[in-house]
Amino acid sequence: MHRLLSTIVVLAWGLWFGAIVMVFITVTSLFSTFADQRQIAGAAAAGVFRRFEVFELILAPVGFLAALLLRGRATSRWSATLVAALLALAAVGASASHFYLTPGIDELRRQGVPPSSEQFRLLHGQSSMVYASQSVVLLAAGLLLPGAISTRRGTSAATDPA
Repeated sequence: MHRLLSTIVVLAWGLWFGAIVMVFITVTSLFSTFADQRQIAGAAAAGVFRRFEVFELILAPVGFLAALLLRGRATSRWSATLVAALLALAAVGASASHFYLTPGIDELRRQGVPPSSEQFRLLHGQSSMVYASQSVVLLAAGLLLPGAISTRRGTSAATDPA
């Protein structure tokens, strides 16, 4: 069981962290490539953000629950607890983005509010802070993962049936 839970946590974290890094790379590239067509870049970036947010809303509870279940089996219980807490915190950011910030930005875009407006810049700034915070929190969780997935002394992964 320990091996299965460890694999799930590592995969969920790796996919989530890798995807948020890829979002930064993709969006930066879009605005660089279409520097003279910011409206096109913005529309394309919006699609990237929407898909990523659905992806992370799937990964977040999976990773969190697996990390929570690992707590009783980990060598360092505090590491496993902290990883679960960090994944929960990143999930709060994912929820805020998906259910509040992105819909607000999309609504402003539908209304034709220019990206230079105060409303748009405020929501965009908040969204950027949430994404940046999530990436730092996920990086911290990743740094703690080895302690969270290691087994207790006296047991080995080879004797774990799952």
